[in-house]
Amino acid sequence: MRFLSPNGTAIIGTLERLSGRAEAEEYEANGEPCYSGSTEIFYDDQETVWLKGSRVYLDESGQEWLFSELTPEESVAPLPRATAPLLTTASSPMQRTG
Repeated sequence: MRFLSPNGTAIIGTLERLSGRAEAEEYEANGEPCYSGSTEIFYDDQETVWLKGSRVYLDESGQEWLFSELTPEESVAPLPRATAPLLTTASSPMQRTG
């Protein structure tokens, strides 16, 4: 099952919190790091973000939503069909193969 946000965009994932290590080769006298530009992500520490007892979901534009705000995709009225059929050729990447 797929879900849509209240503004009609597809929900594509959940908001996750990660930890990691930003590489620093040197430090200023006050302790400020001079970052070298790379970060190692600790994926084993990954946790889904929850708010008000619900996972936080993200739509295609990155906007955050709670599950109670989402609509199952099949309950949304379909978009009007085009009046002319879509033509594809054998070399078209959009052609269905099964």
